[in-house]
Amino acid sequence: YRSARFGAEFSLLHNPAFVAVVVSEISRGYLEIRKVGMPLPIMVPAYVIATTRPYRSIVPLKSTTTFATWVLNHRRLLIDLPYRCKNLADDVMEGIAFGCSNGSLTLDPEANVLTTMAAFKAAEKFCKDAGIRPLIVGKFLANAGRPSTVFQLLNIRV
Repeated sequence: YRSARFGAEFSLLHNPAFVAVVVSEISRGYLEIRKVGMPLPIMVPAYVIATTRPYRSIVPLKSTTTFATWVLNHRRLLIDLPYRCKNLADDVMEGIAFGCSNGSLTLDPEANVLTTMAAFKAAEKFCKDAGIRPLIVGKFLANAGRPSTVFQLLNIRV
C-alpha cells in the first residue's frame, strides 16, 4: 500500500538526477547569501527539508525567518528528521556525484557544494514545476550558522 501511494514521490527522491537538480538550487540559495558554496555535511538535511513531506510545506516563504526560531516552532514535525536524513544520505551523495560528473555541480577544496551557471535555469524551472522551494532552503540555512549548529538544532548526531 505504501509504495503504491508514495511510489512516484519515493522514486523521485532517490533519483540521482533529481537530487542533483535540487542540490543545485539549494547551493545557489546558499551562495547568494554567503558567497561560498554550501558545506557538504549540511546538504543532506537541506535536501530532506526541501523535498520531503511534511518539511517542504513548512519551509518559510521568506529567508528572513531565523533557523533557530523555525526549528523551535516546528519541533514536533522535525522529530523524525534525523531518521530521514540517515535514510537519504547515500542518495544525496550519489546525486552530488552525478551532478559533479555531468558538470552541474562542483566541490571546492573545503568540500563546499557549488552549482554551475549552466544548471541555474533548468534547475529553477524544474523545482518550480515540482512545487518545491530549495532556493529558499539554501538561503535559510545560509543564515543558520556553522554546520555543527544546524546539526545540534535538528538533533542530528554525526
